[in-house]
Amino acid sequence: MDDDALRAYLGEIPVPELEGAPWVVPPPLAECTVAIVTTAALRRPTDEPFVRVDPSFRALPANARDLVLDHWSPSFDRAAFAADMNVVYPVDRLTGLAAAGKIGAVGKRHLSFSGSQEDSVSDIRLETGPRAAAMLRAEGVDVALLTPVAPMCSRTVCVLAHILEAHGIATVALIPIQRLAERMHPPRVLCCEFPLGRPLGRPGDAHYQHDVIDRAFGLLAAPEGPVIANHPDRIGRSAVALACPLPEREDSNVPAAVDEVRALWSAYDQYRSTYGRTSVGRVVAPEHVDELAATFDAIAGGAPWREAGLPAHPVVCALELRTYYEEAALAFTGVVPEPGAAEAWFYGATAMGHTITAARDAMRASDAPFGVWYYLATDVAGEA
Repeated sequence: MDDDALRAYLGEIPVPELEGAPWVVPPPLAECTVAIVTTAALRRPTDEPFVRVDPSFRALPANARDLVLDHWSPSFDRAAFAADMNVVYPVDRLTGLAAAGKIGAVGKRHLSFSGSQEDSVSDIRLETGPRAAAMLRAEGVDVALLTPVAPMCSRTVCVLAHILEAHGIATVALIPIQRLAERMHPPRVLCCEFPLGRPLGRPGDAHYQHDVIDRAFGLLAAPEGPVIANHPDRIGRSAVALACPLPEREDSNVPAAVDEVRALWSAYDQYRSTYGRTSVGRVVAPEHVDELAATFDAIAGGAPWREAGLPAHPVVCALELRTYYEEAALAFTGVVPEPGAAEAWFYGATAMGHTITAARDAMRASDAPFGVWYYLATDVAGEA
């Protein structure tokens, strides 16, 4: 789907019935302690990984920067977080606001959920959401900034906004789908028509991110709600794939995808050294990513997918490889890719992307379950 079609679809997805319209009047912003609540499934490397449809949350110390993007969905621009975590998790932006006296303080801890939930979002509504809200409130948090990334994240963010507000924390949610906000009436929403995965609009652009936050925090002055405002900009996906060079073949005795993965090692290693973090490693150690490549090559060649030896769900294994490539590409090019450009490069230009797409087609032909093969790859035309 293109962006307009996706927003139209997501605006009408099933939503839980939410009682009431909680509304908290916060102290003046310069006196407020502010925390981030994201649905990007972020965690520290030592934290328990998120599983599929996981209602739990992770508490992230405010000084932590070694964060892993652990979300299961392939349907958002993951390269944005790889380039600049602040476009999803604006911890450095909040730190700057506190230093300038524009907010009182940054919370000791921030929270991360996974946005992909059952339609009822019941486990978060009834258990983990209230527990998380009570934790933040006990730590003196007055205001929470909520950020989604994946298609279903906005629904979860709206639920969390209700819960946090009911526990005495004023909230502002960055939502890319206005129709969903109108149906779920969270207290304060800044609707930002930015590509999924970029809730603050532009990675690597602190000035732009501050503008988004300033507009969002401006809603805290509203005397009553719910209130919905719109960011004036609209950012679309790029029609051009990332221009990133690929290394020449080094070993013709191994499949092309395996050879390519190995040849990209130095660029990937440079990325994790430069950025001090990596989202590779959920399935296998980075040094063994070539083994995933070999397994997908075998599946593409006709090996039964259940017997091929994938160490985890096929979608998670494919995301491990995509992340490896996108992080390597950042080191290779030194530029922040346009929305969707890294994804289009991976699936359209690399041997690994072609191999995963071929494995997807082989699994589909072998009657693999829909959820196993469908989300393995994104066509360059834009359909998952």
